[in-house]
Amino acid sequence: MSEKDDDMGPLDYFLRVLVNIIMAMVLGSLMIGLLGLLVAGQEGFVNGMVWGAAFGILGGLAVTSTFDSLAFWNGFFSRFNKSKFEETPDDRK
Repeated sequence: MSEKDDDMGPLDYFLRVLVNIIMAMVLGSLMIGLLGLLVAGQEGFVNGMVWGAAFGILGGLAVTSTFDSLAFWNGFFSRFNKSKFEETPDDRK
């Protein structure tokens, strides 16, 4: 793989963030909505869906930013190691 293959453009990044937020929002809404349905019936389901969507948006942003920072620091350390520990024949004594 070349360096260019690993690079994400702004549109790819935006789509990745959007997909993560939507997935987290749907999963959070369903889980908390079903819990609300079991506890308080139809009104609990509606309230659970709203709270699940809100928590899902926040959770999706948090997960996306965590994965992005991990990818950045992983790349940073691999670039650092490559530049510091790459030996050339002239460096050996």
